Amino acid sequence: HMSGHHIINSEICLDNENSHYLNSVMRVKPGYQFRIFNQQHGEFLCRVISKLKSDRVICSIIQQIRLPIQSSFPCRLFCAPIKKQRMKILLEKVTEIGIDDI
Repeated sequence: HMSGHHIINSEICLDNENSHYLNSVMRVKPGYQFRIFNQQHGEFLCRVISKLKSDRVICSIIQQIRLPIQSSFPCRLFCAPIKKQRMKILLEKVTEIGIDDI
């Protein structure tokens, strides 16, 4: 387990989906700043350093904005089966708010 302080100033190469979004949809340039987060480490401010020929984006983590939320009890979501596209959106949103189990 790494604390957020060990992540600051490190460089990351974004995956294909996120790199494509930043390159093709947002059309970012080096220096562009954005936020990333995960449930384990919290939320961070990042800066685009460069774009590789493979359209991958390299970023530097500048600072931690928010610590991870530590829940004292598991949070579960129960839902009926829904269509694939809507399930994908549901999974994205419940992950963002910190649901532990679906």
